[in-house]
Amino acid sequence: VGSVSRFGYLAPDDAGNLHFVTLNDRLPADAPSFGDVWRSFVTPDGVLFQTDRAIFRWADEKMTVIKPASRFNRASLIDNRLYLTTPETGLNVLEGTTLRPLPGTDRLKNEPFPILLPYDDKRLLVGTRQDGVFLYDGARLEPFPTDFDHIFKSTQLYRGLVLPDGSFALTTTSAGLVLLDRNGRNVMALNRGNGLP
Repeated sequence: VGSVSRFGYLAPDDAGNLHFVTLNDRLPADAPSFGDVWRSFVTPDGVLFQTDRAIFRWADEKMTVIKPASRFNRASLIDNRLYLTTPETGLNVLEGTTLRPLPGTDRLKNEPFPILLPYDDKRLLVGTRQDGVFLYDGARLEPFPTDFDHIFKSTQLYRGLVLPDGSFALTTTSAGLVLLDRNGRNVMALNRGNGLP
């Protein structure tokens, strides 16, 4: 569980009622203060609580703090690997307690909320606030043309997920939700004009 300036977990008491158990008391003395816990992920290497000021990893009854040079942008977990952008290096992957900058991702330095989704075994689908959608192959970002590029350039992409059939659902800040097939073609668009409340 992550909230404002706090994180921990829910555990049952003797009667089976869930209660919040804080982990803040396990923070080292030099841990930075933080506001919102943006994301919480359970991984084989521990539980990760992500804020803009630090990643807190809880594993083996120990809290490890991973600090950015300036700030962290919103993280995504893909195949148990944590990816996030920073203003200094673009896209990074967390390896143990070290962030490894990924080559060819400089244009993502200023993306506070990138959408990162698995595309196939070798590539990530990357949604940006104003530049549309890209495929990343580990070396470079290539534009991924879609039927919704005109929408993506006039609003901001905000969240996304891969649906069971392999298509992509992408939400925007002001133009609703779009569904793309794996070739970037229009499957559906939902907005206030066609049925979205």
